Amino acid sequence: ILYFSGTGNSKYVAQRMAEALNQSLLSMNDCIRSHDTSPVETDERLVIVTPPSMAHPRLVRDWLLETEFPGAAQVWFIMTCGSEIGHASRYNRSLCQTKGLTDMGTAQIIMP
Repeated sequence: ILYFSGTGNSKYVAQRMAEALNQSLLSMNDCIRSHDTSPVETDERLVIVTPPSMAHPRLVRDWLLETEFPGAAQVWFIMTCGSEIGHASRYNRSLCQTKGLTDMGTAQIIMP
């Protein structure tokens, strides 16, 4: 499970998911901060948790485009928001198409 979090909401959701699914976490914040775009080994299924900000914050979108995910085939997006995610699912589909991955859908989680 990859996550990017500015306020802690997405990190919280990603941590809860990782515990429930017995999966590991990778902070995109740390990778972006250190300019680390080395390949991220994953299994076939990849979950990305972010706030929407026009689908993804620009830093996140750029990192996702520059980073390879060997083994990944399917991607689920979880987007934390205050009220709605707008057209984020359209942007997510486009990102997946560019990366050659199958978009499995986008879910929104409204945070307090």
